[in-house]
Amino acid sequence: NLSLDAEFLLRDVSELDLVTGGVPSILLVHGALSFPLCLDSSYRCFLAAARYGRGRVVVATHESQLFSPKLARFLLNAVHWLDAGRKGLVSVDASLKKLCSLLSQGGVKSQVSQLTGDISVYCCSSYNDKEVERVHAFVAEGGGLLIGGQAWYWASQNRGKAAVAKYRFGLSILGQSVQAAKHPAVGSGEHYHFRKALALFNRHVDKHEELKAPLKDWLQRLAQDCAAFLHIPAHDCPAYASLHRLLTKVLQRSGIPQVSRHCPVKSNSKEAVLLCMATELSLTMTDSAALVQKSAAGICALPVTVEIDGTNP
Repeated sequence: NLSLDAEFLLRDVSELDLVTGGVPSILLVHGALSFPLCLDSSYRCFLAAARYGRGRVVVATHESQLFSPKLARFLLNAVHWLDAGRKGLVSVDASLKKLCSLLSQGGVKSQVSQLTGDISVYCCSSYNDKEVERVHAFVAEGGGLLIGGQAWYWASQNRGKAAVAKYRFGLSILGQSVQAAKHPAVGSGEHYHFRKALALFNRHVDKHEELKAPLKDWLQRLAQDCAAFLHIPAHDCPAYASLHRLLTKVLQRSGIPQVSRHCPVKSNSKEAVLLCMATELSLTMTDSAALVQKSAAGICALPVTVEIDGTNP
């Protein structure tokens, strides 16, 4: 039960102070077994967790969050959850050695070392590409992983390329930066999740339902996350492929909205999300004409010319 996992991780934590000396990135929470722990008012995620194989993962959006005294309670909860009751050895990468003192104050023994086969929890940054496969195997076989890092700096130096951390646990660190701030911990109830929002949008399009909360509030975030998801270089991954097919089917059933000077599209609308999907999907397909299967009034025929009015609300 993922809600119980979130409750455990956020026990005695009402607020998460991410002003830890670094500029965080944003997390895309898209796995079926992943869930957010810290969202801002725009539904951007900064801390999240997931189950992966037999193991567990907690992801932060800047490495400084992993040894900040401001987040000590959360970090202790995270290590206990990742350990899953084994009371095993906690290994901390040298780049995060400050974490050891925080864990020690909370009664958790740890050591600075590299990833080995006899540890229960491994704590590291997301910058070491050489260990990606070993880390994946460690978690899949039952290990716990506490990992963090930002991707915005790499994105700024490699414009035009997908800035997504190579670790795939249904949680992706994106190349966008935001100002660090304090945010409330995710409470009980329904929360934004890309997969959940996409499922609601699919039903809305399929059944022509009235647009209502929570989907109505999630549309802008959904459009942005669709673009981010389709930039993930994971086309050979079944989980990616299944969501890619769902996005394609949504667009094929609904058709591409007609856009003109006399038929503008509002930014926070179903049509805006569909146009975003069409644009991003066309960049990932060899035959973008396959996106247009529906021909009806109000649906554009190829080619599509989009006029953008910068004053449109």
